[in-house]
Amino acid sequence: MSQQWQVALVGYGRFGAALSSLLEARGLAVRAFDPYHQLPDGLRADSLGELVAGATHVVVCVPFGTLEDSLRALAAHLGPGHLVLDVCSVKVRPVRALERLVPPGTGWTRPEG
Repeated sequence: MSQQWQVALVGYGRFGAALSSLLEARGLAVRAFDPYHQLPDGLRADSLGELVAGATHVVVCVPFGTLEDSLRALAAHLGPGHLVLDVCSVKVRPVRALERLVPPGTGWTRPEG
């Protein structure tokens, strides 16, 4: 790996907290933003802009019903240096939302198939 990953988690519910633990156990730098959950000191970002500043990967760990609103809020802070991933278990609607809402030039994952 030529560049150290800096992972930003949008959402810190069960999935975000579990993913954070796994990433930190691998030695990766992790930050998180979630206005609805308590976050450990040192992990919490106070805004989406602060969260994604310096991040290489942005993982959207929010309930499916809030994905589009989360992507809309994130869009102004994303750019070519970011790779955006979602953790929704369904893919057709999330992929359509990513196509519409992630700014041009920003990378994002597309499921195979």
